[in-house]
Amino acid sequence: MLVSTCVGVTAILAQEAGERYTAQPQDTQRNYNKETGPQIMAAYEILIADDHPLFRSALRQALTLSLGSTVRLVEAENIAELESCLQEKSDWDLVLLDLNMPGAHGFSGLVLLRGQYPQVPVVMISAQEP
Repeated sequence: MLVSTCVGVTAILAQEAGERYTAQPQDTQRNYNKETGPQIMAAYEILIADDHPLFRSALRQALTLSLGSTVRLVEAENIAELESCLQEKSDWDLVLLDLNMPGAHGFSGLVLLRGQYPQVPVVMISAQEP
C-alpha cells in the first residue's frame, strides 16, 4: 500500500510540475543565508495529516526513500495541527489527509481544505482496522 501511495504521490507531483519526475541531486534549490552560508531547500513540501504515529512514520520513510532529499515532510496529528500548518504556509505541494482524524467528522477535513485552500493538491489516505 505504501509503495503505491509513493508512486501516486510522485505522479501527482510530476503532474503539478507539468513534467515527468525523476529525483536528481539538482532538483533541490539553493538559498544563501549570510549567517550559515548556502542552504539547500526541498523541491517539494508535503504535509502528512494522520492521527496514527506509526502510519505517519511509515509514510515519512516511504516518501523519503522514494523522493530522497528533494522532499520536506511535515506532520500533523489532528485537524487543529493541520489548520495551524496551513495558516503558516498555504502553498504546500501536497497534503496527504487521513479521513478519520481527531477534530474531523467524515469529509469535514477535506471540505476545510477545499474551501480555504483550493490550490493545494490533496490525496485522501485512510484505513480501518477489522
